[in-house]
Amino acid sequence: MRSLYPDRPGFSDRPGGFTLVELLVVITIVGTLAMLAAPRVGNSLINLQLKTSARALAASLRYAGSRAATEKIMYQAVIDKGQGIVTVRPLYQVRAGEENTEEPSHTGRTLKKEYALPEGIRFHQVKTGKSRHDPAEQYFIYFFENGTSTGGEIALVNTRGKSCVVEVDIVTSRAKIF
Repeated sequence: MRSLYPDRPGFSDRPGGFTLVELLVVITIVGTLAMLAAPRVGNSLINLQLKTSARALAASLRYAGSRAATEKIMYQAVIDKGQGIVTVRPLYQVRAGEENTEEPSHTGRTLKKEYALPEGIRFHQVKTGKSRHDPAEQYFIYFFENGTSTGGEIALVNTRGKSCVVEVDIVTSRAKIF
C-alpha cells in the first residue's frame, strides 16, 4: 500500500496512536511509582494526626489558663491516661467535706470541655506536680486565678512511635508544643 503523502517525510500508511504494549508499559511504571509513594503519604497522615492532637490538647490547656485568669476561679485539667481523655473544668468553692461535682449555671452554658484522643494516638508519659506510674490513673494540672499553674508535661505518641510533647509552664500557664 502506498502512502497518501509520498512527498512528505514522516508520514506513513501506519495509523497514529499508541500500541497496547506501550500503554501497558506506561501503566506499569505509573503503578510502581504509586506503590512506592503510598507509604510516605500514609506516614505523613499519621504524623499530621499526631501534630493535630497535640495542638488540640494545647488549645484545651490554654483554654483552662485563659478562663481561670478571666473568671478569677481555679480551673482543673484532668488527664485520664487510661481512657485517652482530657477534661477541663472550673473548680468552684465548696464547703468542707463536699465534693465539687456540679457546676453552677453560668448564663445557660457549660464551661466543662472534653477532648478525646483519636484512634492511634495515646498518652505516652504524663508528668505533673505528683508523678504516678499506673497507666490507668488520672493526672491533674491546676490553673490559678493569678495566671499561674501547677505545670506539667504531656507526651503523645502515635502507632509509628513518633512523639510530641505539650508542656505547661508553671509561671505563665502557657501550653507549648515540642
